[in-house]
Amino acid sequence: MRVIAGKFGSRRLKSLEGANTRPTQDKIKEAIFSKIGPYFDGGQVLDLFGGSGAFGIECLSRGMDYCVYADNNYQAIKIIKTNLEDLGISNQARVIKGSYQKALELCNQEKFKVIFLDPPYALKVHDEIIKYVIDHEMLADDGILIVETDTNTSLIDSYQTLNLVNNKEYGKTKISYYKKVS
Repeated sequence: MRVIAGKFGSRRLKSLEGANTRPTQDKIKEAIFSKIGPYFDGGQVLDLFGGSGAFGIECLSRGMDYCVYADNNYQAIKIIKTNLEDLGISNQARVIKGSYQKALELCNQEKFKVIFLDPPYALKVHDEIIKYVIDHEMLADDGILIVETDTNTSLIDSYQTLNLVNNKEYGKTKISYYKKVS
């Protein structure tokens, strides 16, 4: 696993051993960033199921200011912190050890330009999380919420103030993009 572009482009990242996590493949990350823009001019990102930290690190590499990570797996937390330390960007991140509910409560007063939801496919919590994000106005006006699911998971086209603007399938993976209604 590697950082694709930006100031840390081509740098290798550590990942978790075993089948408990499913890192977003490089080709899917490339597709996501070609959709949302290759580079950022600041802002915060929320990576709610952090895994190795690769998605948030990619955002930081491409110009985001700060990333909030959450994961309930101790080994994932350790890997995220190691990857951040190896790149010298620990000061640009906060890592929350705990459930997604705890993480949402701890950062529900913040505004994020990018929110990335990639829970385990069997954990069907997308609707709950999206509604929480809307209720607490956590997505910046110009922000985007990205949801990674398996292709069998159906998400609705509109959640109150968020509309589906695009989705694309890559093998068994589906990426859905939501933006605020103007």
